[in-house]
Amino acid sequence: MNVSELADFLPDLSQKYLEGTSNFRFLDTTDSEALLPSGRVPHGAWSFRMAETALVVLSINQNAILSITAGLALDVPFTAEVSHHLNKLNAEMLTVGRLFLVEFEGTGRGAVLMQELAYCTDVPVDHAQSLQTLVRLVGKVAGLSARLSPELCEQLGGHFPPDDADLLILTYA
Repeated sequence: MNVSELADFLPDLSQKYLEGTSNFRFLDTTDSEALLPSGRVPHGAWSFRMAETALVVLSINQNAILSITAGLALDVPFTAEVSHHLNKLNAEMLTVGRLFLVEFEGTGRGAVLMQELAYCTDVPVDHAQSLQTLVRLVGKVAGLSARLSPELCEQLGGHFPPDDADLLILTYA
């Protein structure tokens, strides 16, 4: 699957294959070059809400790499204790994706994100089982993010990402 084929497949993902999603939309990143790090402007990006908690951003990077990034909690303390807690969850609980903490520059506050990468160049577009594997990966990251988001917000004192936080999440993806 190349970048173009992946971009054609993703818009159908939410409506046809994933339950519990809402607000699936294309992200216009044409004016985001100042916002995103150099060379990180995606070849296509979409966002959706999973179970009204996690905000998931799908972005296509060079070489048909699909970045699945979910915002679980915003405005959490940027501390070693929070980072240690996330590392413990990574080691003991997660089967897909990895949790990480990013700081809002110089504020002492940050965001909890989960991310998984899918290398799609070897996914044949005409092979249903390969496409199902890709759908399952997106669904697992989105579902696990939605499940963990309320718990992490409560434990860490953060809040769910609003719908307009998708470009912020893409910035750190």
